[in-house]
Amino acid sequence: MSFVSLKPVVKGEPTVIDTLEKAIDALDELGLCMNWAVVTGVKGHPRVMLIYEGWTYRYTYERFVELPFDNDSEKFEADLKELLEKIFAPFVVLEDSVARNLISVTKNPEEKEDCYFVTLLLMFFEERDKEGEKLKTIQEALDKVDDGHNDISGNIYWLD
Repeated sequence: MSFVSLKPVVKGEPTVIDTLEKAIDALDELGLCMNWAVVTGVKGHPRVMLIYEGWTYRYTYERFVELPFDNDSEKFEADLKELLEKIFAPFVVLEDSVARNLISVTKNPEEKEDCYFVTLLLMFFEERDKEGEKLKTIQEALDKVDDGHNDISGNIYWLD
């Protein structure tokens, strides 16, 4: 599996997105502004899920890396979605042909500037001997960019 490399806008070496932490960090580096995110983990179950909603502009001073495609492209939505898929592909669950991960990039029709909503629903596999490691990695990466967080409670429903 190949890793995405992102080149900084200012001088410097490209960052190879070769860890889950770097993949989560890349969301901020790409100029995505997080509205909210939820990270779930179930004790004794090998899945961790990230639900993320954010937005970005076609042109933003908050983007710290160069996009590997033309900002002016008519396919901006599709290009950004493809880039996000490539960034997360090495880390998400891909063990079978079931589509477990969803990435959506949608232009905001009410915004005069080119604003795009980004929604991620990503599932990660925890290795049995490292339970909680990916959950902690995602939480720590999001802690670096959040404005605050709340603990939540909920139920897991196992349906047949």
